[in-house]
Amino acid sequence: WFPGCAPAPRHPELVPRAAGERPRENGLATLELVIPESSAVVLERVRAAAMEQGIITQDDADTVPAEFVADGARQPCTLRIKGDWIDHVEGARWSYRIRLAESWRGMREFSIQAPKTRGYLWEWLVHEAARQERVLVPRSTFLNVVQNGHAMGVYFLEEHFEKELLESQGRREGPIVVWDE
Repeated sequence: WFPGCAPAPRHPELVPRAAGERPRENGLATLELVIPESSAVVLERVRAAAMEQGIITQDDADTVPAEFVADGARQPCTLRIKGDWIDHVEGARWSYRIRLAESWRGMREFSIQAPKTRGYLWEWLVHEAARQERVLVPRSTFLNVVQNGHAMGVYFLEEHFEKELLESQGRREGPIVVWDE
C-alpha cells in the first residue's frame, strides 16, 4: 500500500475463521497456527516488500508471536517468513520458521513450507537416502497445516539445525557448520 491510501486488503488465510476448517483425512499429523492480527500485519509487510524486491529480507523485529497447536496441546511460539526467494510467499501458502517454547516431537525449531519449494518429494527422498547411510540430516516429514482456521493443505516440515538434531540421531553434542549463501 502507499502512504495516504487505504491499507491493502488482508490475505484471507490470515483472517481468523470462527468455525475452523479441518484438513482432508490423509493419515498425516495436523499442525495448527493461530496468528494474531498484530503478527499478521508484520508478516504481510515482509511479504509485500519481498514481492516488490524479488527477495525476502527481514530482521529480528520481523519474528512475531503466535500459538502452535498439535497433538492436542497448545503452546506459544514465534515465527517468521522463511526462505530467501519469493517462491516461499507466492500465493496463499507461505513458508514459516517456527520456534517453540517447549519441544514438539523432539524439535524446538523447524520450518514448514509448501512441498513445491522443496521439489515436492525430492528433498524428503534425499533426506531418507542420506539417513540410510547414517549421514546427519534434519528430520523431515509431511503434515497438514491449519492457519487461523483455514485448512492450508499438506506442507513439508524440516527440522532446523539445533542440538536436538544431533541428539535425535544418537550423535554427541558438537559444532554444527551451516553453509550461508
